[in-house]
Amino acid sequence: NGIGKKGVIMLVSSLSKKCSETLTYLDFSHNKPGLMDEGSQALGAFLAQANKLRTLKMKNCGVNAGLITGGIVRGCNELNSLDLSDNETTSKTNFKGLKTFFGSSSQLEHVCLGGMHLTTGVMRDLLKSLLVNSSATNLTIDISGNPIGVIGGNMLGQTLSTRNLAFGLNKLDVSNCML
Repeated sequence: NGIGKKGVIMLVSSLSKKCSETLTYLDFSHNKPGLMDEGSQALGAFLAQANKLRTLKMKNCGVNAGLITGGIVRGCNELNSLDLSDNETTSKTNFKGLKTFFGSSSQLEHVCLGGMHLTTGVMRDLLKSLLVNSSATNLTIDISGNPIGVIGGNMLGQTLSTRNLAFGLNKLDVSNCML
């Protein structure tokens, strides 16, 4: 079940007209297939507008992360919690916008990327972006369920050692990562 592509597009259109300056919490979790492609494009356009979102949850909704991250970078300046967990990615998924957002957000505290089947390279790049952001303090990072294995565990250790962890990392969930 889910609200479907047309439902997502209509809902996002209404939110754009009525709520972009007041909405602080948006949860599209478990709404497949509404956020695949056209739904993701519509949501990305909404997110690109200046908004007051602080929490954006899109767990297991089929969202195309590559289509929404540009919008997050442009419009979600107050976002402090982002949950993209359990959305599968492919080698063609573009994480450039997400890396930019992670590296520049001054509000971000909670990131959930669990169960996304991220490659070790993508995981490294995203974590580096988070960890070089001196504004990101009190971070909670959930990368559980990504099969990064021993090589990914070594990479994670090296990446985390590049930053004074006492400064910014509060919680790290690497459960079920086949370390």
